[in-house]
Amino acid sequence: MGTALLALCFCTLSLVLALFVGISPISDKAKIRFMYVGAALSLMAVPMMSYYIAGLNDIVDELRYQAVLVFIVVVCCYCFVMANMVKYNVMKKRWRCLRTR
Repeated sequence: MGTALLALCFCTLSLVLALFVGISPISDKAKIRFMYVGAALSLMAVPMMSYYIAGLNDIVDELRYQAVLVFIVVVCCYCFVMANMVKYNVMKKRWRCLRTR
């Protein structure tokens, strides 16, 4: 149970980082770094959850933890997509600035 709890904590931390970045007025570079850290935390949780799921004998528990594992992967993808969107918007602003000069 400790492994699953640790993986869930990683996932929760990465989701909190993603939400914090969305509402806080920090620089774009810091936002991108926070999002990549959140994605890395989610990716670290996946092998832990897989290892824990492999040791279960009850099918109901396996399905429950598989759902948590899917949620972790979705959070990871969300973090990567948001970081890339912020990066794209920064590049778009720079391109507009250079074009108007």
